[in-house]
Amino acid sequence: MSLLSSSDESYTAYATGFPNDNMDNILFGKKYDEQMAGAENTSRSVGWVGSFGYSFDYRYSLDFNIRLDGSSVFGEDNRWAPFWSVGLRWDLKKESFFQNWGLFSEFVLRTTYGITGTQGFAPYHSLRNYILMGIC
Repeated sequence: MSLLSSSDESYTAYATGFPNDNMDNILFGKKYDEQMAGAENTSRSVGWVGSFGYSFDYRYSLDFNIRLDGSSVFGEDNRWAPFWSVGLRWDLKKESFFQNWGLFSEFVLRTTYGITGTQGFAPYHSLRNYILMGIC
């Protein structure tokens, strides 16, 4: 299980009339804009991982992995997202018809398929999209 929480705040103020380019601290400004801005972002997520593997006679193998993520950035109506993968492996060198060839020291066929996802967007992005869609 994994837990993650992140939070940040930012504030913006505008100033003009600095004495020169080297004195760029906001305290050196002569005139301050009265319109200040700020933002706060908080996101939280929880995830579980499960894995299953099976091998028969050291020839055939099956792997299955699943991750269930719950995140505040997914939006209120779709809070949980499953991500999974499955893999198959066949060791041909262990087969009797392949052992006599002597051409390869190892020969394995593998295939894998899975679903991935991302949380790489702003914490309140889903809320903004919902509000904008409701206005249109």
